[in-house]
Amino acid sequence: MTNQQAPQSEGKVEISQSYSMPAPEEWKGFPVSRKDWDRIKKMVDRIISPTSFWQIAWPASFGIAFSALISALTIIEEGHSNKALCYWIFVLFLFIGLFSLLIDKTRREASTATKEQVKEEMAEMEKPYMQETPKATEEESKLSIIRAEYKTPNNKLDVAGILTGLIVDNKLKITATNDMFTDPEVGTAKTLEIEYSYNGKNETKIFNEKDTVELP
Repeated sequence: MTNQQAPQSEGKVEISQSYSMPAPEEWKGFPVSRKDWDRIKKMVDRIISPTSFWQIAWPASFGIAFSALISALTIIEEGHSNKALCYWIFVLFLFIGLFSLLIDKTRREASTATKEQVKEEMAEMEKPYMQETPKATEEESKLSIIRAEYKTPNNKLDVAGILTGLIVDNKLKITATNDMFTDPEVGTAKTLEIEYSYNGKNETKIFNEKDTVELP
């Protein structure tokens, strides 16, 4: 945004503004129907967590059970109280392990969706809105001066040719001064109005005298 101050008249100062706003390049979101959204939520609900209590419980129970069995077998003396206790621990945790394994297997069989399936479904929903934005051609990607005027309210100079010759690597950086363009009206404030094209888009910017001009 560049402010321009016009000559004072009748004790008033008139100020105008020039705005330059780039158009949005792409959508940041996609419209989703209630039906599709509900389907995705149901698929997520059917995903089984990769780790659960039952998935941890059965290996741990089997580990305790077989440790107790090994301990019982190492006790040679018959009727030893610890030997009987180890057998009881073996039976108890063997049962707990089998029960946990059965529940874990049932839960996994009940799972009808995976994370990958949900992502694939969402990708299908996005397809109608994922049209590729055409890339700018080499010619369109160049900085091109369409029109440039160094002016006062009464006089103006066409300086498009001068600015075109000052473009380096598709960039323009100068200071808008009389030394650059010559003075169209001595003693009067000047402005530099530039209409240019870059990446296939046309824009117009206005700079005051002695402003630094940087394009694009």
